[in-house]
Amino acid sequence: MSETLTYEDLKLPVYLNSRAVGAVGGVSLTVTDAINAAQLVKNNVFLAGKKGVGKTQLLRDLFLNRYGGKGMHIEGRPDLKADELYKIVNLEKLRKGALTSEELFELTQSVNYHFLGVDELNRCPEITQNQLLSIMNGYILHNGKPVKLGTGFCTGIATGNLGNGGYVGTFKIDEALADRLHLFLNLDYWKPTDEDMAEIDMRTDLDPRVVDSEVRDISDKIITANTELIKQETPLEITIIGRYLERALDYCTKFATAGNSKDKLNEAWPVICTQKSCDQRNTLCGRIKSVGERTVKAVKSLAKGLQYTAHLKNPAAQDDPINAMLTAIKLVLPYSGAISTQYQREEGNFNHPCLAAEHVVADLETAVKDQFEKNEKPGPLTLSLAYAHQGRLAERPYAPKSPEWQFVQPLLEKINQKGREQA
Repeated sequence: MSETLTYEDLKLPVYLNSRAVGAVGGVSLTVTDAINAAQLVKNNVFLAGKKGVGKTQLLRDLFLNRYGGKGMHIEGRPDLKADELYKIVNLEKLRKGALTSEELFELTQSVNYHFLGVDELNRCPEITQNQLLSIMNGYILHNGKPVKLGTGFCTGIATGNLGNGGYVGTFKIDEALADRLHLFLNLDYWKPTDEDMAEIDMRTDLDPRVVDSEVRDISDKIITANTELIKQETPLEITIIGRYLERALDYCTKFATAGNSKDKLNEAWPVICTQKSCDQRNTLCGRIKSVGERTVKAVKSLAKGLQYTAHLKNPAAQDDPINAMLTAIKLVLPYSGAISTQYQREEGNFNHPCLAAEHVVADLETAVKDQFEKNEKPGPLTLSLAYAHQGRLAERPYAPKSPEWQFVQPLLEKINQKGREQA
């Protein structure tokens, strides 16, 4: 049995970034905390930023000081091919004819890698990017079918460059690939604090090259924490806010002929908001559209990781699923494609998706907290949930003032039915 993971275990030997990204349970969480939270829930991370911001150092710290060098740290390049990847993970036999099911299982189970770091992912051809992301997710494709590697636990971090909101490199990263990277952090936006830089300035080592830190392997603790997180029941607040991103943010207040759906408006949204002089164009309705199910799951899992990290950082931290979700949304939204480019260009956003996301999340927070907690008292949705758990929803029915919250009704009915059965 491995020892329990502690916050001290997660401290990195060289890389430093204590820029606050949000607060959960009264605990301030940093950029490094967010990366750790993503690792604990197996969310893949893409780090963007100009040269010298520490992306490669972070990869090296994780590779050596967290996973003991038992993994892969690859420099992306145009000629990187699948054969080389298979050699690195000792799976050359997969390229040498057919294997029996038993041989294939034995071969893949022998792979005990839990981390994949890729520098300059967008220097790799798209087919190689795909193969790298499969390994990040703990499997390989053999004859078109996914085959789990080792325990199946693997987490990955890739780096690259962004220019004018898009990916810059020898090869593009298409939307389908980007969707599998889960969390994008722009380190030019989430810069280390002045205090971080003062600490770095006090270091005596002036070598500009990446430092190889002390080798240490705490992967067993990471896997145990991940297993614990998987077993934890997802708070209903996280579930509902996640569904809000997919259902409520698709709701268009004006165009009933399109089923009140922004998705059905297709590319007409949000241009049509301006053309029709819609009075909702300066609200969430005209600024952000719904996200896909993979993004919903990525946000929910990151929120659970953030809450877990907050408890590691301060065991007295309160459970705070609402702020955990809002922080996760703020981190995931910028490069999700959900925020309209028109809104990003508006004054005050400077065509920067991270600034636009912060402003959008401020409005999301108001919309969400009006339902869950109003003036430090339980909101209408919180009260209806409490009655539904007892099978008494009829005594406190949920009547949202805005139709985009109607999606909660079927969930309340299911909770109410279960409450009646258990009463």
